[in-house]
Parts: sequence; C-alpha cells; structure tokens
Amino acid sequence: MSKDTESWTVEDVGDFIEHVVGLPQLREMFEGEEITGLDLLELTGDELKEMGISVLGQRKKILAALASLQG
Repeated sequence: MSKDTESWTVEDVGDFIEHVVGLPQLREMFEGEEITGLDLLELTGDELKEMGISVLGQRKKILAALASLQG
C-alpha cells in the first residue's frame, strides 16, 4: 500500500481497513462494495451507515483514519 491512496485497488482498501484501521470484520463489506482508494477518500459518515456500518465507534474510527490519509 505504498502507492498513492487514490490509486489503491479494492484489495488495498481491504488491507487498510483490516490492518491500519483495525476492523478486519469489515474487510469483506468494503470489498463487496468495490471501494477503491478514490472512493475511500470520498466516503462520508452517512455513506458508511448506508453500507451497513451501524456501530458509531466503527464509523468514527474509519473517518479518523481517512482524515489522517488526507493530511
């Protein structure tokens, strides 16, 4: 995952969710939604909820990790 986030594949995003964010149980969900790096950078809390991530703490953890990617 050393390449630019925008060029991440669906698998790279899965790796990020599993290993960096620390939510391996959500990897298949992100891969099933075919979320690429560009998509990941544009995700909102509402979209995460629409994807089925109902636990607020998980959404906040993902959004915090996304904010760190964006600098």
